[in-house]
Amino acid sequence: MGIITTFNKDNYQEALMAGECEPYGVYSPFINIDLIKYNNLRSNTSPPDLCPIQRRLSVDHFSNIRGCIGLTLRYARTFFPAYEFFVNEFINDEWISSVDWHKKFHRDHIIHQPMSVYVGLSLLRGFKFQKNPIFFNEKVLSLCLNALRQSDYIREYFEDMKISPMARLELETLFIDTFFLATLFHDIGYPWQFVNAICKKLGNHVSDIPLNQSTEQILNRYSKRLLFYPFNGYKKPDLTEPSYWQKSMYSFISDGMHKTHGMPGAISFLYLNDILRQYPENDSPPLRRFCLEWAAMAILMHDMADFYAEVDENSRLQIKKPQLRLSIEKDPLSFMLTLTDQIQDFNRPDATFSEHRTPISTDINIRYSYRCDKVELHWEDSSRVLTIKYFYNNPRDYLENRNEFLPKRQLQYFDPYRGYLDYSGLGISEIKLEAKLVRP
Repeated sequence: MGIITTFNKDNYQEALMAGECEPYGVYSPFINIDLIKYNNLRSNTSPPDLCPIQRRLSVDHFSNIRGCIGLTLRYARTFFPAYEFFVNEFINDEWISSVDWHKKFHRDHIIHQPMSVYVGLSLLRGFKFQKNPIFFNEKVLSLCLNALRQSDYIREYFEDMKISPMARLELETLFIDTFFLATLFHDIGYPWQFVNAICKKLGNHVSDIPLNQSTEQILNRYSKRLLFYPFNGYKKPDLTEPSYWQKSMYSFISDGMHKTHGMPGAISFLYLNDILRQYPENDSPPLRRFCLEWAAMAILMHDMADFYAEVDENSRLQIKKPQLRLSIEKDPLSFMLTLTDQIQDFNRPDATFSEHRTPISTDINIRYSYRCDKVELHWEDSSRVLTIKYFYNNPRDYLENRNEFLPKRQLQYFDPYRGYLDYSGLGISEIKLEAKLVRP
């Protein structure tokens, strides 16, 4: 039978109450805030207000939203202070997206991000309440730290930032705090309208927020920062790069800003920290600033699977940018965030509509439901196969995922030889995705 580990809402709440979803918090705050800039932004921004969304949600759904927003705001005070300035727009845009008819369905991100922290930290640290501990709990964090210690590009980045070598406990604290930061805010660039909202919200103070920046401006301002190292094959920008490479970088940024939520999310994340940061006097220590750079790279890379490869009409994987493939040895933070993001698909509400006709009127009812009830990890030690099983309440959702969505993700993300995630370093021979129907 192997080892089975279950992720669901009840286990999330139990972990939360036990304090198992908390970071170390050693490296936060990551910037020294310019109080004049901070107060100017706050004076022109409405405080978080959940009353409008409360009138549009069921009691149970609103309770979940309120709990996750409260948790996110609590940590944002030291991890990402600018979050409070656009949280109202983020909530509003999430609700608008949930009732939008243009998409086949819209999965929640407000609840998804804190629950991703629960999944990710359980993969890295394990939780005491788990009856069946995940098979690689003790191994995966060590692999991440070894990769961090042996990484040439990270070592060069440390040297450039004048960061001294660190002991294992320091590396562990650094990794966990940065993983927490990246995971709790990894979807701030999704959907695209959210970045438009930032432009409008902060427009009185600045004029060059990511959407208002041209591709040339983004290229000039951010291309030498850590988040774009993967495009260079996880190397520092080369002084002898071919003359055509700048054009390739231009295309990468232009497409990324319009076709992904990872790139606008990463750029917005850096930008919103930059505008509040004291500089050059009283700048924060280099190691704290490194956490922001590293988290931005993970935010970018968790959404680069379509840039790495696409599944063609014949269900074949066509590799486009092989240098972007993620492995735990090369990019442990982005690897773990992306794996976490693929696992956390439970308890993500979206809206469905139905008609109620009477002789004198037609009423439209809205219902918020969770397509995926829980996710189980099944590990077989003899075959070294990990199966990720998604449990659906509705037969239609089950069939759509079994026949359409999961097969594509299986090939694009988890093909053992060419998928976006190279998981061979974890000692896994294959990762399989399965849809299951919850029987009444």
